[in-house]
Amino acid sequence: MPANVPAGIRLAPVRVLLVSNNEQKRARISTSLGESWKTSVAHDGVEALHLAKTQEFDLVVTDEIAEPYGAFGLTRELKLLDAPPAVIVLLSRPQDAGLARWSGADHAIVEPVSPRVLAAEAARVAAAGSVRRPGGPAGGDAPPEEASADDVAEEQLSEPA
Repeated sequence: MPANVPAGIRLAPVRVLLVSNNEQKRARISTSLGESWKTSVAHDGVEALHLAKTQEFDLVVTDEIAEPYGAFGLTRELKLLDAPPAVIVLLSRPQDAGLARWSGADHAIVEPVSPRVLAAEAARVAAAGSVRRPGGPAGGDAPPEEASADDVAEEQLSEPA
């Protein structure tokens, strides 16, 4: 529990929707987040959008293969909801950061990413909440922050063993 939370106060778990058609990736993300997160799973973009319209989520973590929309189309649709969740897109290529920005993603991470870094970024983005809408900087929004494989490697090297 964070140090700034008074003793006896119990925080509600962060509600996370994991979107990937890859079972191993969903399991890896869920394990990275740990048991204190309330996770739901969607196997594709259609299921994810349906769940997001019928349930409340604080955070959506999606890979680029969120068929049939793709992660960017799904993110764009999620950001048009009345109460849009924060969204992290896991990128397979750093060149796709511009598409993540366009879609309204709150954060983009280039894979592979360590479980520790993913959990830390998810916690930071969930705490900040959804702050972006589709359209990127032209709409007056700040671009999503990006963590590259080099950032991850640098952070992992600088962490004490």
